[in-house]
Amino acid sequence: MILQDCLDKISIQNPDAKYVFLAPGAEGFNDLADIIGIDTIHVEKTNLSPVVQNKIIIKVDPAKENNLQLSLLDNSNILSIGELTSTRGFANENTRLAAVALELGKDEGSLVYGTGAANAEDVAKQIASGLPLLENDSDLKELSKFIKKHVHKDYSLANLVLRGVGYHYGKMPSLLRETLEKNFTNNKLKFLVCTTTLFQGVNLPAKNVFIDTPTRGNRGEALDPASLWNFAGRAGRLGYAFSGNVYLIDYDDWETKPLDSKIDFKITSSFKKVINEDFDTVISRLDKNNHLGVSQYSNVDAAAGLLISRAAKGDLHNFLERSFRTIPDKSKLEIIEDATYSSLESLNIPHNILTLNWTVDPFGQERLYNRFIQKIKDGKIDELIPRHPSGNVYTNYVGVFSRINKYILNHNTSKFSNYLTAMALNWMRGKSLPEIISLSIAKKKEKNSTRPVNVDRAVREVFDFVEDNLRFKYVQLGKAYIDLLRQALIVNNQAEKAEEIYDFPLSLELGVSSIAGQVFIELGLSRISASYLENIIPNSNPTISTAKEWLRNNDYDSLNLPLTIYSELEDKGLL
Repeated sequence: MILQDCLDKISIQNPDAKYVFLAPGAEGFNDLADIIGIDTIHVEKTNLSPVVQNKIIIKVDPAKENNLQLSLLDNSNILSIGELTSTRGFANENTRLAAVALELGKDEGSLVYGTGAANAEDVAKQIASGLPLLENDSDLKELSKFIKKHVHKDYSLANLVLRGVGYHYGKMPSLLRETLEKNFTNNKLKFLVCTTTLFQGVNLPAKNVFIDTPTRGNRGEALDPASLWNFAGRAGRLGYAFSGNVYLIDYDDWETKPLDSKIDFKITSSFKKVINEDFDTVISRLDKNNHLGVSQYSNVDAAAGLLISRAAKGDLHNFLERSFRTIPDKSKLEIIEDATYSSLESLNIPHNILTLNWTVDPFGQERLYNRFIQKIKDGKIDELIPRHPSGNVYTNYVGVFSRINKYILNHNTSKFSNYLTAMALNWMRGKSLPEIISLSIAKKKEKNSTRPVNVDRAVREVFDFVEDNLRFKYVQLGKAYIDLLRQALIVNNQAEKAEEIYDFPLSLELGVSSIAGQVFIELGLSRISASYLENIIPNSNPTISTAKEWLRNNDYDSLNLPLTIYSELEDKGLL
């Protein structure tokens, strides 16, 4: 919906704008045409591949556990290739994926599918246990050193890479993911076990791809068949390998057979999908009376928020007409309009605020806005204003996050708000991931001193919290907080106090609050590099140009930069 909103705004601001959409293996461009207000989109498409891909089914007969039965999958036709005998056994289903990958993929780059972050770690450990330590590889030693220094000294990935094995999931810091990808592309890492994140947007070719299930997550949720085709498409790439192998382990036992025939991605408008499938629920969520209790924010709420924001902007009718150019029953649009305008009239909140933060519950925004008005009238302005993260501001931010949780989300516990505040302040202050992770591990040890802490799980939990909460959810909520507070101060003749508001959502998103750190991130660097560089540049207030000049004129031998950070500077053209 955010993408649709952006495209729609572009088409309004510039009706003559030209668009180029790159969507390999996709169909259904009519929805995009509707969004940007044109009749059709000209599509150039080919099903020809510049490389050969072999889809090979792997089957194990428990009676002959050292043998692999290989068959070629050609559309839905299965052609027997033969049988491979190994010194290795393949009977254990829990280790079969790793065993097959070791047997067939150890000589060239192999991507292995993991159903989730924890599963990817487990499979990578199984693969690494069957490989020797590469003691003389300086690049892998440097990679291991980087992981220990910038993630955690006991993170298992640091040891696995020394055997040419890595794992990859979406919540990892960007520089770590990119470094793993680079080492895989350079054939330093022979195996990379990855989750569905790698399906989406990362152009990473491999000689071999190993898949043993069409599901994702702990609950075995079915994967979109087009996603599997996208992953399988990593096998072989022009300029890398003229042929690639997709190994399908136990394919005969899969509940679905998504790789029997090619399936394209279907481009659909999430907004249209929600309106068409959950029309009555959307209408219900537009009613303020249905927002009194705690509920999980959903796509239905996002659709309702988008409708209200368009009504507040005054272009709801045109937006609906553009979004539903081909709808058979136009009366539905009239019902939506009536319900949306009724909802807008029930909200006691400035309309311009609703247009700025439509991804945040408008009724929750109203509750927070009313709270601000009350506190300002009571003369308690200072406690509402978020301050710069440096200094003694813990109590200040407990208040900020507690108000967000209580009034916008309709749910607040002191335990979570205290934890959120501690994590947010450490993150905004630019504390390193090892420091944040070590604090998290120490907290776990305090709770249960007799039980050893699973470091990999602790690292994943920190990654998840940072990406899901700090860098996404509370960036949006924090922006709404600031906009609402500023408006409340202005209407109460306290505009000068609005100047004191610190833009903490920006610091949450970037993970730094210093000017130097923000400048380095603005140059395109990762938080890891920015945090490192801000601590060695002898200028706490550089401009973009002075930061660039400092980077270009440095003696990097004397600075002794970690190779990974040096490589990022080189890749960004900043040396």
